[in-house]
Amino acid sequence: MIVTLIYKNQVIFSRDDCLECFFPKQCPIFITSIVMWVNHIFNHSKTNYIMEEYVLIMRHEDGAKVASPEQMQEWMKQTMDWIGSIVAQNKFVGGTGLPFDEARVINHDKIVTNGPFGDLKETIGGFITVKAESIEEAVAFAKGCPVLQGPGNTMEVRRIAKNDGVH
Repeated sequence: MIVTLIYKNQVIFSRDDCLECFFPKQCPIFITSIVMWVNHIFNHSKTNYIMEEYVLIMRHEDGAKVASPEQMQEWMKQTMDWIGSIVAQNKFVGGTGLPFDEARVINHDKIVTNGPFGDLKETIGGFITVKAESIEEAVAFAKGCPVLQGPGNTMEVRRIAKNDGVH
């Protein structure tokens, strides 16, 4: 007898030996093992298969403003605490700041200008990538970002496209 359990079009449990020899159909050990497998896969799928990845982009209204070293130190501490709270939930994937020095902008005519500023008022200061069960959860993470303390600063939340042939 072959027993196969399929969950979300994936085989999660398959046994091709004669289960009747080892586990009678009403055997509580057999039933318990199946339940344990289903629970394991269900819980595993909630954390690894159902979650999407989102990028949280930190936008500064006026990137030309320079903060004092004390301000920068306080903001960095707040940002690290914010990221730490996401890490504690096992939802942090990665991220980085985007320094302005050595930045270049290339326009449609392939003209290169120094810095991310040019005629732009708004700049991207950095981003993090998180795992979330929904856009709403990703937005909740973004709402906690210290960048939002600055007037005019914003957070942009975007789902990361999967390599699934659709995106």
